[in-house]
Amino acid sequence: MSALDEAPYKRLRKTPAYEKFAANHKEQIVETDFLYFYGLTWHTKRSAAHNRIKNVDAVVETFADRDPVLRGVHRLLNENFSRVRGQLLDGKQ
Repeated sequence: MSALDEAPYKRLRKTPAYEKFAANHKEQIVETDFLYFYGLTWHTKRSAAHNRIKNVDAVVETFADRDPVLRGVHRLLNENFSRVRGQLLDGKQ
């Protein structure tokens, strides 16, 4: 695996959501952490949000077997913030 392939994975490991999850502070993960994990803001255009979410999901799928923390934080974010994810993808706020 090249450094270029690992760069998005390394970015995800440095996000507040990942760090809080790894430190067993799951209750501290908030909506802002979800947005940061995916590299989004509420002002991100729908098409860009869709692509970023798709790309992050692909990175997680690639590295999930090697990094159970990444798999866990991804699952938790998408369960707890499914409404936010839906709003970003549907363009409704």
